[in-house]
This record gives sequence, C-alpha cells and structure tokens, in this order.
Amino acid sequence: RAERRGLTNQQRRRRCSSSRMTTEGLGQIVAVLREVINPNPQIQMQIRKQFEVLKQDPNWCNYLLCVMETCSTEPDHVRQAAGLLLKTFIMESFIKLPPQTQQHIKENIVKLLCDQQRSVRRTAASVITTILHKTSLEAWPTLFGQLGQALASVDTNTSAVVVEGALYTLAVLCEDYAFALDKPEYGRPAAFLIPKLLEFFGHKEEIFRYYALVCITEFILEMSESMRQNMELLLSRLFSLASDASPKIRQKVCRALVTITERHVAFLLPHLQNVVRYIILCCQDPHENVAMEALEFWPAISTTKVCRDALREHIPTLIPMFLNKMVYSEADFNLLSAEDDSSQPDNPKDVKPHISRRRNADFGDDDGGDSSDFSDWTVRKSSAYSLDTLSLMFRDELLPVLLPMVEQTFLPGKPWEVLESGILALGAVAEGCINGMSNYLTTLLPFLVTNYFAHAQPLVRAITCWSVSRYARWIVADAQHDAPAGHDRILKPLLSALLNLVHDQSKKVQEAACSAFASLEEEAQTEFVPYLKPILEHLMMAYQNYQAKNLVILYDAISTMADSTGAALNTDELKPLLLRPLFARWSALPDNDRGLIALMDCLTSVAIALGPGFGEYALAVFGRCLRIVAAVCAQYDAARKDPTQSAPYPDTEFVVSALDLVTGLAEGLQGSFESLLAAYEQQAQQPAPSLMPLLLECAAFTATDVRNNAVAVVGNVSRYAFPHFEPHVAQFVPVLAEALLPEYPSMCSNAAWALSEITVKLQGRMRPYIPAFLPRLIVVINKLRLHRTMLETIAVCIAHQALVAPELLAPQIDAFLPSFCCVLHGMRDELERAVAYQGLCVLAATNTQAALKHVTYICDAVAAFPPLPNNAQLGQHLAQLVQYFKQVLAADWAAVFNAFPQPMQKVLKEVYGL
Repeated sequence: RAERRGLTNQQRRRRCSSSRMTTEGLGQIVAVLREVINPNPQIQMQIRKQFEVLKQDPNWCNYLLCVMETCSTEPDHVRQAAGLLLKTFIMESFIKLPPQTQQHIKENIVKLLCDQQRSVRRTAASVITTILHKTSLEAWPTLFGQLGQALASVDTNTSAVVVEGALYTLAVLCEDYAFALDKPEYGRPAAFLIPKLLEFFGHKEEIFRYYALVCITEFILEMSESMRQNMELLLSRLFSLASDASPKIRQKVCRALVTITERHVAFLLPHLQNVVRYIILCCQDPHENVAMEALEFWPAISTTKVCRDALREHIPTLIPMFLNKMVYSEADFNLLSAEDDSSQPDNPKDVKPHISRRRNADFGDDDGGDSSDFSDWTVRKSSAYSLDTLSLMFRDELLPVLLPMVEQTFLPGKPWEVLESGILALGAVAEGCINGMSNYLTTLLPFLVTNYFAHAQPLVRAITCWSVSRYARWIVADAQHDAPAGHDRILKPLLSALLNLVHDQSKKVQEAACSAFASLEEEAQTEFVPYLKPILEHLMMAYQNYQAKNLVILYDAISTMADSTGAALNTDELKPLLLRPLFARWSALPDNDRGLIALMDCLTSVAIALGPGFGEYALAVFGRCLRIVAAVCAQYDAARKDPTQSAPYPDTEFVVSALDLVTGLAEGLQGSFESLLAAYEQQAQQPAPSLMPLLLECAAFTATDVRNNAVAVVGNVSRYAFPHFEPHVAQFVPVLAEALLPEYPSMCSNAAWALSEITVKLQGRMRPYIPAFLPRLIVVINKLRLHRTMLETIAVCIAHQALVAPELLAPQIDAFLPSFCCVLHGMRDELERAVAYQGLCVLAATNTQAALKHVTYICDAVAAFPPLPNNAQLGQHLAQLVQYFKQVLAADWAAVFNAFPQPMQKVLKEVYGL
C-alpha cells in the first residue's frame, strides 16, 4: 500500500507501454523517486542501492517513461527525477534496445513536450537531445517535422505550453545540429523552421521571442542556404525588436548582430551606420547584461577591415563612452573580494582551480585590468577590451582623441576611480598604439611608477602594475638599445619597484606585482640574469608570507623566471635560495593538499631549468609523483567499479601535475633519466608503484588532460630511457594509436611524437606495429585546417615510418601525399624538416607511378625547401627526384611545368635547373 500511495486508480490501471509492466512495479519506483530530495545521507545510500536493483528490470526505461507520462499528481521532482534517470539510461544503453522499444520512447517523449509542468518539458527536451547524440538525425527523420507542427499550433486553441516546449527543444537542438538542418539528406527542415521562427520575433509572449532568437542565432553561425535566403527578413525583424521592452530580448538582439558581424559582416554593410548607432545606445543600457552583450560588437567589428572607414567617424563618441564605462561601478565593487589584508588567510572558495601555464600557454586574462579580482566578465572589463581591439584597428589614430581625455583623469581632485580608469586606458592601448605611445614612454612610465606604485588606494597600485607591464616589450627593447647603461633608465628601477610591491599589504597588489614581474621577465629573458639574486631574495621572502590564492601567482612568476633564465639558476649561490623554501613546503604538504598542484607545476619548470643540478632531489620527487599517481588511479578505479555509484571520483589535477613533473624530470635530466629509473627500482620497497603500469592506467582515464600527460611521459621515457621502455612497446603502441585524436591537438601531437621516438629507436623492428596507427595518421594529416603544429608533428611521424618501412606506406600514397606535401611548407624546426623531406624522397622513390600523379604537390614542396648547409645530401636527393619527374614525363613536362605558379617555377629553375 505504501508503495502505491499517491497513485490514482486511473494511473494504476493505465498500461504505459509493455504488458510485462505491473502497477506494483510502477508504485515501487515512484516510492523511491519521492525520496530523492531527502538530504539524509543514509537515505540517499539506500536509494542508490534500490536503483541498482530496479535497473535490472528489463522494463526499467518503460517504467521511467510511464512515471513521466502518468504521475501528474506526484510532486514535480518525482517526474523530473524519472526523466533524468531515463536520460542516464539512454546514454548508457539506448543503442542496445530493440528497435520497437527505441521507437516507443521516441514517440512518447515528444508528447511530453506538451506537458503542463515546465520541468518535465525541459527534461523531455534533454532526453530527446541525448537520443540524437547516441544515434543520429537519420535515425529520427520525423522529429523536426513534429516540432514544426507544434510551432504551427500557436494559431490554434492548443495551449501555449505546446509551442513553448517545441521552441525550447529547438533551442537546445540547434546548438548542436543547426549545421545539419539544411542538408538534403536530413530533409532540410531548416527551410520551413527558419521562416516560422522569424514569425515568432513579433509574438506577444516574451519567452517565444527569446527562444526564437536563440535558435536563429545558431542558424546564423552556420549560414546555410535557407538562412542566407532569409537574411533580409531576419535583419528587418531584428530591427523591429531593437526597442523591445524586455532586456533579455535586447540582449539577444545584440548577440545576433554580433554573430552576424563575426561571421557574415557583408549582410550588415548596407545597414552598418544604423547598427553602430544602435549598438552605441545598447552599450549604455542600464541593464548590465545588455550592455555587456553590446560591447562584444567592437572586438567583432575590429577584425573586419571593410568596416574601418564606417567606424572612423564614431571614434569621438566611442572613446569617451569606453572611458566612462571603465570606471569602477557599484556592481564591480560588489564582485571584489572583501578581504584584502595579506595577513588574513584566504577563504578556500576564493582560491580558483589552478591551470598550469605550461599546459595552457594561452590561458590568462589580458583583457584590461585586474581581472583576478573577480572571475566574472563585467562592463568595465568589456569596455577596456573594446578599447584594446579598437586600438588594433586604428592604431595611433586614436591617440589625439584618447590622450587628452586620459590626461584629464590625472588632474588633482579627481576621484581615485576616475584616475584608475585613465591608467587602465593607457594599458589597454599599449599594443595597438605602441608606435605613437613610444614618444611618451621615457617620461610616462617613470611618472606612473613614481606616483602610483605608492598610491593610497590598492586598486590604483594594482592597475598601475598591469598597465606598465603591458609595455614590457618596449621596456626591454629600450634597455637593450644601449646596454648595460640602458638598464638603468627604466628596466632596473621598474624591476626594483615591482619587487618591493610583491611585499605589499594588499593581496590585490601582490597579485598584480607578481603578474607584472612575470610579464616583464618573459620579455627580458636572460637580461634579468644579473639580477637573479635580488629577484630570488624578494620572491622567496614573499613565498614565506603569501596566502593560498597568491601563492599560485607567485609559483607562476617563479616558473616564468626558470623558463626564461634556464641554466643561469644552476649555481651554488642561487640554487639554495630557490630550492630550500620550495622543498620545505614540498615536505610539509600532504599528498592530498591542493596546494601541492601549483607547487608541482612550478617544480616542473625548475627541474627543466636546473637540469643535472636538480639531480639530488630527483629520486625523492619521482617517487612521490608515482605515489600520487598510484593513489589517484586506485581511487578512480574504485569509483568506476562501485556498483552503488557512491564512491567519489578523484581530483585528476593531482595526477595531471604529477605526470607533468615526471616529464620535467626527464627533460631536465635527459641522458641521466634512465639512471633515475634504475635507481628508483633498486631502492623502492615492494609493493611500490611502477611507472609503466601506471601510465597504462592513466591512458584509460576519460579525462583528456590525464591521457595527454601520460602520453607525453611515454614519449620522454622512449626518448631518454628506451631500455626501460622497450619491453612495453607492444602494450603502448595501441594506447598511442587511440590518442591520435585531432580534436585534442596537444594529445594527438604528443602521441605522434612518442611514436616517432619509438620508431627512431626500433628502426626496422617497428614494422609490425605500423598498421595499428598508420590509418589514424592518414586521417589527421588530411585535416589541413587544424592546428599547424599538430599537423607538422603528424607529418614527421609519417616520414619516420616511411624511412623504416617504405613498403608499408608507399601503396597508400594517394591517401595522404597531397596533404603531406602541403604540411611541409613553412616547417620551422630544421631537424624535423629534414626528416619530413627525407620521408618524401623515400616515398616517391618507392612508388614512382603513384608519385607522378601528385607531381605538382611534390614539386611545390621541393620548391619550398630551404637550403640546409649541414644537409647537402638531402638537397641532392630532392634535385634527383624532380629531375626524374622531368625525365619520365618527357614531352608532357613542359605543360606540367608551365602550369606551376611563377614563384614556384623560378625556384625550380634557379635551384634545381629545371
């Protein structure tokens, strides 16, 4: 009775989908679902165990669907929870279901888009999206027709929930499938959906207008034929919404205009002046979300040269608007951390997850200010970034308008917030207006340092650090101009002032000073070598006093210093200054302390810089890294196998950083890395974690960053300790093959590089393994629009295989040679370039008939080959190759040669005598 409580007689009588379902079974599931919101941990544990039992019923998915359909008298969370469980089941098992069951779910889940309960409609839409992800559009050809019919019901007496459900579902689906909805093989549903969606721009219901805008914006991104045919109608409807009463609608109108500007600005050119004026108004909208969306327009339009002249007349309006918006607002202050006293510990929730600079070189926030104060994008930051991008378009043209306005912010009596915005503006235009600004920097920079590094307001001190650091390249060039005297002009005083500010009592200033030092060091490189002792003394003194959040920034500054100055740190005087504090904390932190993550990333750079000088610490560091990796792998395996799904998954950042540090040890020790592995195995007590089995476990993680770093370690072990790796080749080649995924460029590059290293060591013994990964290399090399560095690494890997087993690759020349030749253009690394061209020669010589079909690509690559003084033999081979083509083609050669572009003909004549 308890299990059936809350079910009406009608519900108990209704048969949802299967003759094998029972009222009692349905009631039992509903009873468990009622308790899912119970916060009691023991109840939650019982619920998980009950679900594990209930999931064994072959009608589990039908029961869940039935709960969503029929239990309308139950609390909202019951039906929503059933839908989420159904979604999970579909993700895991949908393709295993019989076709009739799949069809039953599809038919009934679409009906739930009409449910009176919004949470059920949203959950049904999520289930529909999941079904498409697990199958394909072809597998559900009627879906978009059904959604289109639902949109048409707005003109009938049908409840508005039908339209709302369909629009919401389309908004979710268009994010992933807009690109496909105008293709003939899918029935081109975009052809009828787009006009219908545009009709909803004028609907009285705000939510209808909102979701229609969301959908159309996704179609704009793809700009299919149906969207192109409706662009004039779209612009007309967008302009009609320009003064919509709803801020959410105005925000989406701005988003649509920004998207058109980014992708298809030609459509806006006839209306550009009106669009610019409208965006200027929206930038000053009292609703912050509208203003922020409108401010995205300026970075978008600044990349389009065709709009330069149209924007020029608005510069006198834009610059004061940006400056006004760059002043701290009340909303900005609300987002700032209240606690700024450096003696007070950080709130753990304020310490952001650490992202290694080595793993993400583009990560950062160079958008116009002290972004670390808050993670949210704001109108202030958007305005600074807009000024930055506008300066890249107009360069010094901005300065006659900008500088007088900035000068006004420095006048005595101005509020500090206004002063701060002027300093921010100087930093924002540092890159775009550097030529014009260089006329003032010899006096401006000392003025900023002298007057505002000591300002009473911490936010002024912080923004001055950032703004000055934006001119780091100019500062270093100025110092190098007449070194060493040039150092005394700006560089040395600025360095001294920044090092003093790292001890500031304000956490914000500490962070800004450390970041500014890192930016300056990155440009200065070895120019800072004479100052390493005072730098280390200041940084390591700060290291003793910083709280958790700024320790991460300080680690980054130390890493930058190590990367920039390298072996110069490896002296008896400097090593103790650097390493003793770091290893004191290394010893004090337990293996599960998150502070260890940033420390490991810092030690990675230090280990590479010191090289053999890090050797005395290497064994202990290596052992602890393996211990951390082993602990995370064990926790991951336990969570994956837990039948109750209650075991937590580990924080993978620990294993990522530990593997990165192992890579740092290998790159630093190089030839001594093999000795380190041997020493570890000799002194390790059983059962101690072993490197190679752990790497195999890490390769099985779903987290790509774990797999990426594991693959990188495999490459380094292959390179520096191959005797240790050789017994495991057969195990790891399939792992590396699986990692050749072009959607993950870093992992794909690391895998190809590791395969190259193994090939160099094995030579002809690599032949049995090549078929396992060659098809994947061919797939990647043909994706020429992808990451350039990744493609070059793939090309070098293919070349290595060609050099040891040409008979395996030559028959497949047609599948990859054109793309291979294209990638050879512009390869920067001399050794890799030589390997790639050697591979080309061998491939062409092994299958000359196939190579002749691609003579244009080959000759183009040969013409792009720069002379290598140390490799004259390779030049001779290339000359023989093209001469062979000329000889074989005989009378046809003239026509082929004359079809080459003139620059290519010129090189082939002058260098190769053709």
